[in-house]
Amino acid sequence: MRHPILFRFSLAGATLVSVAAIVSAPTEAAAARRFSLAGNVLIEDQDDVFAFPQLATKYARSIGFDYGTASNAGNATLLMGDTYQAWGVTLHRGDAVTPWQLRTDGDESYLSGYGSTVGTAVQQPDVGAPASPGGGDGVPVPAGDGNGDGGDASGDGAALPEGLEGGSFGQTASGPKTMIDAIYASANPGNTAWGLRLTLGSDKTFLDPKASGAKESFQSEHFLAATFGYSDYSGDLDWDGAATLLVGMAGVTANGKEAQSASRYELTANFRGTMPLAGEKDTRLGLIGHARYGTATIEPKGAGSNAADDLHLMGGAGPVVKVTDRITVSAYGVLGVMRQTHDPDSKEKGDLDGRLAILFPGFNFATEIQIRDWFFFRSGAEYTYQFRIQDYGTPPAGFEASDRQDSFVWNTGVGFVFGDLHLDGALSHQFITEGPDFIGGDSPLFGMVSASAKF
Repeated sequence: MRHPILFRFSLAGATLVSVAAIVSAPTEAAAARRFSLAGNVLIEDQDDVFAFPQLATKYARSIGFDYGTASNAGNATLLMGDTYQAWGVTLHRGDAVTPWQLRTDGDESYLSGYGSTVGTAVQQPDVGAPASPGGGDGVPVPAGDGNGDGGDASGDGAALPEGLEGGSFGQTASGPKTMIDAIYASANPGNTAWGLRLTLGSDKTFLDPKASGAKESFQSEHFLAATFGYSDYSGDLDWDGAATLLVGMAGVTANGKEAQSASRYELTANFRGTMPLAGEKDTRLGLIGHARYGTATIEPKGAGSNAADDLHLMGGAGPVVKVTDRITVSAYGVLGVMRQTHDPDSKEKGDLDGRLAILFPGFNFATEIQIRDWFFFRSGAEYTYQFRIQDYGTPPAGFEASDRQDSFVWNTGVGFVFGDLHLDGALSHQFITEGPDFIGGDSPLFGMVSASAKF
């Protein structure tokens, strides 16, 4: 009887030692688990509380950590209370300005904290539209990478599926520091629940040279994100819903004079649910939905405004199969449409940029297998196909262009359970295909790790 126990601790010990540069995680836990499932949202996870704060009562009296590749990369969450009421605080969680989106990379992109809400310049709206063939007037029109944030955040060089993850407007790697990120939930267990998440962020740099004739200069940026969520499990359809309102403001003053101001407003709605299928005992029909509208404006003094808006709509359905506690399979197809417009200068004519992307179709498959009471295997894959269209400006510099894009990504990982402690690791792609290389360091064991504990 001692051998299985020794094996468990030996395996866990080898795992933790080999991840010198990365992370740890849970079973019903955090980022590394969802990463391993390729972002599948119909398999429940503790990270659901960020999108649906009403679910905090399910994970009350728990503490969780997601570890990044450096000491300042990652996040942590503490939830108190019980199954009737719960409250908590999150540290450095990076999705406040980008409310829950279906991402193939799970929560990997949220390990670096909050991005900018408006920034000092509006970025080109991006629905992954094709590159400009080059306008005759030399005006550069940046091509999209498919993820809407001006760069490729997938980590493997492949563009994220814009149709699923929704783009962000004006986001950069840095931005307003988070002052508070709090969650509250109240529930009637097994029936209904409601919850709130409130996030406040602010940043400002100020300089007063105190010299004769010199005046102060500063840049400031502030945001407020408020999410209200509601769940109902009293009927055949068990569902979670939430809506997030985001307001961002920014300004730049140079030598005592306001140089420009900026604002960003977004409303996001998310839904997921499952319902029974006739004649099926272990299979339910899963439903998901996402809608988002955002607008951003930069107003330089003495110049035309730089404005843009975007609309994202997505829906999907598929089976969720749970065979006792040993295996769960979730597979769904999705359809979506994204429209974005950008007017870089309201005083200039003929420079309007319109982009349209149609997601048809997209698929996500994921499974979690409990091999032992203490050991789990997880894997997921996602594929999307998009029709992309761009209409820029008017003749002679304008153009129309279109193309097709597909995206495929797979992830896999493992989980360990030791009583109330959960450890989850998302295995790196290189480790799976190339094998261990711990001495050379070319093939790290994990791409992400998380840890959580109940108390």
